[in-house]
Amino acid sequence: MNDLQTNPFNFNRPAILRPGVFGPTFGGMLTMMLVGLAVFLFGLSLAVSSQVNAQLAFSPDCRAHQLINVAPPNNAILLSKHPVPHPNGEASVYDIDADETYRIVDGQNSCVIAAPDPGDSYCFIARNDPTILQVGAGAIANPGGLPVCANP
Repeated sequence: MNDLQTNPFNFNRPAILRPGVFGPTFGGMLTMMLVGLAVFLFGLSLAVSSQVNAQLAFSPDCRAHQLINVAPPNNAILLSKHPVPHPNGEASVYDIDADETYRIVDGQNSCVIAAPDPGDSYCFIARNDPTILQVGAGAIANPGGLPVCANP
């Protein structure tokens, strides 16, 4: 047996063949690949969720509004008072494009806008409880059984 076979840290050996000295070991490379995959998937999930979900800040003049894209298989929008749970008070969300107002009534934390237009913008315009800070809004596939938002 020669020195190259018995001593893995022989500096006469090319760096690529000396694990852990100038380059990562196989375990290190595997760990880096898994971490890279995890970061990629996390970024992808953020991109998908940001397209579907929104946090509507209180804006009585509708300067702060958000487009909510409802595309199949989604066919409804779920509105919820935040912070969650928040059954007290009433919050009103205005659909700018359709000129409609939807209310999450007192005693409910959330409600559903059934069959909305696919690409309307919404804003959180009114509340009777100042502890309602935001209204969460997201496109969903309406499973039924959820309360429908009041529409005065």
